[in-house]
Amino acid sequence: MSMKKILMAAVAVTALTAGTANAVSITTGAGAAGSTVGGVTLNPTAGAGVTAVYDPYTLANEVTTPATTTIPAVIRSSTTSALTNATQYLVTYNITNGTFITAGTVPGDIAANGGTAIVANSNGTVSTSQIQFVVTTGAGDPTGFVWTTRGIRPLSTKLPVSVTTSIALMSSPTVNLDGGTSAAITLIDFRDAFTFTATAANPTLSIASGFKKFAGAVDYADVATAMGVKIAGAVATSGAGDVIYKDGATALTAADVATAVLTITGDLTAMNGRLGTAQLADASTTNVFTADGTNLPLLRAAPGVTPTATFGLVAKTVPLVGVEGGYSVTPVITLATGLTAPTFAATKLGSVSFEGTALYVPWVSDGVNGTNNVIRIGNKSTSTAVTSVKASLLNPTVKTTSGTVASTATCELGTIAASGEMVINSAALKTCFGSFARSDVRLTVQGAAADLTVKMRSSTAGVTTENLVGSGVTALIGNN
Repeated sequence: MSMKKILMAAVAVTALTAGTANAVSITTGAGAAGSTVGGVTLNPTAGAGVTAVYDPYTLANEVTTPATTTIPAVIRSSTTSALTNATQYLVTYNITNGTFITAGTVPGDIAANGGTAIVANSNGTVSTSQIQFVVTTGAGDPTGFVWTTRGIRPLSTKLPVSVTTSIALMSSPTVNLDGGTSAAITLIDFRDAFTFTATAANPTLSIASGFKKFAGAVDYADVATAMGVKIAGAVATSGAGDVIYKDGATALTAADVATAVLTITGDLTAMNGRLGTAQLADASTTNVFTADGTNLPLLRAAPGVTPTATFGLVAKTVPLVGVEGGYSVTPVITLATGLTAPTFAATKLGSVSFEGTALYVPWVSDGVNGTNNVIRIGNKSTSTAVTSVKASLLNPTVKTTSGTVASTATCELGTIAASGEMVINSAALKTCFGSFARSDVRLTVQGAAADLTVKMRSSTAGVTTENLVGSGVTALIGNN
């Protein structure tokens, strides 16, 4: 019988059985009973039979040449009832978003799915999109067919590769067999394999070290923990989808992350970077850090495992006054041959701020127009000195000719002894910043709020106005 007549007979059977339930399915399961891709059984994760949801064989989206990746597969199709002995059937497999390997003949790849072995009556036809053959069932009433492919190739579109099957009766039309087509079953899927993760930390500079070192027993603090490249991997179930492959047989590993370069956004002029336990010496001149053999392993982990790298800041050998601000990291990685690395967006890390008491003083003059402001800070503690008082202009009206005055500018004003005081006037602020006309001023006092008293006095045209702020107050100081 010609293939054209076979197809016509299949259409006729389909017409006769129209309206009946679809009785054809592709089965999966454990061991030899299941369809496999790359030697991995596609286990169902929910439901059973035609309602099951299957774990497909998963390739990394980062695979560069999926169209040349050949993956062997065994596809099992079945019906809701045993097939009839000594009956001819037309079996068809169709593939979507992939191609069948066409080399070789069909009969050697055909077996019964249950029951006695079938007899292949025809070599069938093999194309990149369809496999079709005629069989005659033997004794034992098999319930379906097994076709062992010589390979499936996914297309480069990264779309799931799926297969459908149909079993059409070619004689004895009274047999209870639906001539329809099974639902599509995804055999090969794609998934993003590489992501970048970082958990932000929020350290503060030490209250006891002049804003030059971090608090605690060690001279560093982390702005990011659990940082690095995470490879998607094992989940709770044990199907094929638990592992991501980079070709037809090889699973991804941590070593597939070949290099990593981190660009840190944030002010590092006063600090060196610290990746894990290794201080990065080049942080003194650049915000770009290349992970070497010591700290690259910190930035990558086995599939399914969260990396544990930390990124911190550490004082320079000769400590400098630190700079407040936030930090973020933009990683660039290269992957092993055959994989293309994704582009990662910047990830926010922690921020650094000065410990102490923040005082906001509005409408402070540099002495212009005869106005003078005097700010007195008293230290009530009889045993603990204030180790630093830092001033910054928030919104100066006039910039210096060199343009050095800005909202982030800071000036170290000194220390306050135990039971001592500091007096800051307009002339002292002008010495720090140059001419700024007027501005709101932030004073960061490295001392406990409960130990401080603050008073500001303003003199204009012979009139003096005084404002007293009680101890422990860290809010606005008014100039009333």
